[in-house]
Amino acid sequence: MTTNNTPPPLRTTHTLTTIAHAILTNPTAHHWGYNLHQHTGIPTITIQKTLHRLTQHGHLTATWEHPHKAKTRPPRHYHQPTPTGITWLTQLLTTAKPHHQPTPTTGPPPGTHNP
Repeated sequence: MTTNNTPPPLRTTHTLTTIAHAILTNPTAHHWGYNLHQHTGIPTITIQKTLHRLTQHGHLTATWEHPHKAKTRPPRHYHQPTPTGITWLTQLLTTAKPHHQPTPTTGPPPGTHNP
């Protein structure tokens, strides 16, 4: 018996487009769950699951912050869009139906570091 390691397809949702918009606001930055939560208001567990799925599909890369840089807090799990991920996320936003369009956000810009 062979197992299929292909991740399930990504559904276009309001959450996905809001996270995509936040990532594309600063595509060269390191994005992590709590920072995206601050920017979007989406619960961190939902963001983590979405980032994981985007990484499984090859739209994001994932790396851990060096523990020495984190000092007194847990290391952050950073995500950045791949070149094909930028294209895919951009296309997602341009083709999403109106009810799936991202909500305007008011939090700190994604990818900015809070000391």
